[in-house]
Amino acid sequence: MFSKDQFKSEVVQDWCGTHFSDLISSDDWPPNSPAPYPLEHSVWSVLKKKACSTKHRSLDVPRATTVEAWENSDEGYLRAAVDASRRKISACIRAKGGHFEI
Repeated sequence: MFSKDQFKSEVVQDWCGTHFSDLISSDDWPPNSPAPYPLEHSVWSVLKKKACSTKHRSLDVPRATTVEAWENSDEGYLRAAVDASRRKISACIRAKGGHFEI
């Protein structure tokens, strides 16, 4: 399977959008993980943004800033992410793994 980030180039997306009417946009493509859990992708992207907002001079610093970002996470955001994930998983189950919309 192709990694989402490798094919996210704006030029490639534009070309594919022009030539393939059924293209799944990079925003709608599922996370790289083989597990169907967008919750992990959603929460991790927020943590990554916070932890990597500045350049780090050693490998220990990103780990520490990631832990700090997790400890300072907005509980309301995490609850909303869990609720959204539950709705998506329930819809997937109802669709028996087929196409569904939220």
